[in-house]
Amino acid sequence: MKPIILIGLCLFVQIQGFFAQNRDIYKPFLIPRPQQEKYSDGFLRLPANITISIDFDINAKELLGNILTGILNIKVTEVPNKDSFIRFFPDNSLDNEAYRIIIDTARINVYASDAQGCLWAVQTLHQMIKHIYFTYPGQDKQLPVTNIKDSPRYAWRGFHLDVARHFLTKEYLLKTIERLSFYKINKLNLHLSDDQGWRIEIDKYPLLTEVGAWRTFNNFDSICFREAKYNPDMEIDKRFIRKDSLYGGYYTKADMREIISHAKKYGIEIIPEIDMPGHMSAAIRAYPWLSCTGNQGWGNEFSYPVCPCNPKVIDFAKDVYAEIADLFPSGFIHIGADEVERDTWEINEDCKKLIKKNKMKSSEGLRTLFVEKINESLKVKGKKTIVWDDAAIENISNDIHVTFWREWMNENADIIVGKGHSMIFMPWTPFYLSDWPSFERWKELYEFDITKNFPNMTDEKIVGYQACVWTELIPNEIRLEELIHPNLQAYSEFIWSRERNWDDFLKRMRLHNRIMDKEGIRYHSYHY
Repeated sequence: MKPIILIGLCLFVQIQGFFAQNRDIYKPFLIPRPQQEKYSDGFLRLPANITISIDFDINAKELLGNILTGILNIKVTEVPNKDSFIRFFPDNSLDNEAYRIIIDTARINVYASDAQGCLWAVQTLHQMIKHIYFTYPGQDKQLPVTNIKDSPRYAWRGFHLDVARHFLTKEYLLKTIERLSFYKINKLNLHLSDDQGWRIEIDKYPLLTEVGAWRTFNNFDSICFREAKYNPDMEIDKRFIRKDSLYGGYYTKADMREIISHAKKYGIEIIPEIDMPGHMSAAIRAYPWLSCTGNQGWGNEFSYPVCPCNPKVIDFAKDVYAEIADLFPSGFIHIGADEVERDTWEINEDCKKLIKKNKMKSSEGLRTLFVEKINESLKVKGKKTIVWDDAAIENISNDIHVTFWREWMNENADIIVGKGHSMIFMPWTPFYLSDWPSFERWKELYEFDITKNFPNMTDEKIVGYQACVWTELIPNEIRLEELIHPNLQAYSEFIWSRERNWDDFLKRMRLHNRIMDKEGIRYHSYHY
């Protein structure tokens, strides 16, 4: 009897092991990790024809249909909720952007209180489907019995992209939007102007794009040309070169409306950034009267800014922001106001008079005055102003949001919040993804703790975080992708998930590398 009992026990253990292993095989490797996820024995087999509830949010429903037809080649039809294979139930007990997914052996049930939560639920299903499709091609189309309850750690989960130094096509921005949404990023801050280029049409000032969108090659371009001899990923995109010497490009308003519409479908708010009064060489090339000197130039550290003491310049700024406000439905407009070289202001007679009239301590007060005038004009348009923390040195209206980036001025973070400003946190290290990637920086981003290097700061004092890409040395889309990924995945989990585990993240990251391989997305490969 003993051998029989022993054999029986062995078989039992093997069977249990098989089911445990089988269950683990089909457990999807989700990024960002949900707040709660439970997987049980059993699977839901997906039929050749799937019905989707008509009650789904329209954008989520369209995305879900595209996923099922495009990836799994499943026919999709819409039917009343009670008759559908994938059902939706509004649940007002859930917070904004939160969702639940319950998969049993008969159907899929989705719960959310708003359209955003519904969309994020679909993106989670999207990842589950890609996990099965890319990991086990040819096998039965089935999902594990699942109970997921999820909500974001922060409402502001931003990604900042500079298209002023090196231009990116509309088509690539559409693709980037889809990628950000896949990882539940919900804000895209587009840096649309800088010294190197003006990237958006302004009807009242057509030379901003006719002239300001194009430049001759600069020192950073020379670095790209030199490195491209050994690394083709550093080649400057030839599509944006004209007459062999001018380099640039811009988005028409029609282009941008398409980008904004696409982003809305994917749950992403496009926040425009037009950086003033500094970083305005491209605009000054087009309209030299914008500068206090009547031309563009370079001071001790930064380029000549526009002249805030000239009423015509203030009118120009208000006109530009008015068109931007009309074009972008976002409630926010980023006006930059960082790294202002004030030398030309200090020698200008009109500026001297304005400083004296307003009893300013220094020319820094002129930047504050400029910010306040633009803030008031944007309020009329129903918009909220965002500035970089440079502009919050002096007292500005506390209804202005601040993007904090200067980590070497770390003590200023708590001071700015203490003045009543809503803060978006984006310190240089490790949130600048355009810096040279390393395994250590990748892990540092994932495990970032605001309390370690920023006195008196806590996560509760900020509205959210933002990752950032500056493109001085990113001359094409391939190079951009190599720097973004897999940092984006680490950032998305950092900003969404309250509980994080680095080793578990690395395990799940292997699947996402496989997805990027299949989809032709370049990424920096770490050996782990």
